[in-house]
Amino acid sequence: MVGEVLDRFEQLLEDSTKTDEKGFSQNSAPNRSYEQAMDSSYRNLEKLVQKYEAEIRKHVRVQQTMKIYAESLQDKLEECEKTFEQAVEQHRSRVKVDAAIQGTGEKTRCERAQSRRAAARREENEGKGALPLEALLPDADA
Repeated sequence: MVGEVLDRFEQLLEDSTKTDEKGFSQNSAPNRSYEQAMDSSYRNLEKLVQKYEAEIRKHVRVQQTMKIYAESLQDKLEECEKTFEQAVEQHRSRVKVDAAIQGTGEKTRCERAQSRRAAARREENEGKGALPLEALLPDADA
């Protein structure tokens, strides 16, 4: 496309510089129509250049928008990774605490509740009657 514009511009320049031996324009008789044709060609060329400049500006604008969007996605990804790492660290610390509690022989609240439920089921199956509701609830002191 740019080549076409340059070729057309060179052709217009060549046409405008053609003169005869006396230095008069070869188109001196129809000089006005020639000038009008040149003016029209120049306007067409100028419109074509403006059109391509507008396309280039639009392309650059789209590229900039895409770059900003990509950067925002990258920031969100980094934030999510950081949040995930924090969650993993919290989980690891809780696992260590649970392991420490189990290592000392103490039962966790969940384990105590499970033990009470299992005992209640055993007693119910043996026909000794149901335990009171308080026996199934987790310890209030824990």
